[in-house]
Amino acid sequence: MKVFVYGTLRKELGNHYLLQDSVFLGNAITDKTYVMLESSLGRSIPYVVKPNKITKDITTFVHGEVYEVDDLTLANLDRLEGHPRWYKREYVDVFISGDDKPTKAMIYLMPWSEFEHRNVLYVNSGGDFFEAPIEVPMSLLV
Repeated sequence: MKVFVYGTLRKELGNHYLLQDSVFLGNAITDKTYVMLESSLGRSIPYVVKPNKITKDITTFVHGEVYEVDDLTLANLDRLEGHPRWYKREYVDVFISGDDKPTKAMIYLMPWSEFEHRNVLYVNSGGDFFEAPIEVPMSLLV
């Protein structure tokens, strides 16, 4: 199974150890645009959400990495991401560097309903967790 990771599971970041026995297939980018949010400035928790009517102008292609994982690794990723109670895992198309055809991979998406308790989020307009986000009042996002 292929998994597209865009945050703390990427190489050199804190949760990457969960993928240490998986096959790295390459850097990739989503074929559709999403909204990439973070919980705070700096290295925080990233969230990728589907655009809504309000956020359609701040969408971006999401940058990440694709791995081939086994059932045990997927179960460990699900546990980390709180799937299906918190993040929701689903298939999306991504373009792996060097490939001209999209590849189906699982991504962990966050539903907008999980942000109801927040006043401010941070938008990563470049779609890459290694780039700095900007602060945005929640009222401008939902």
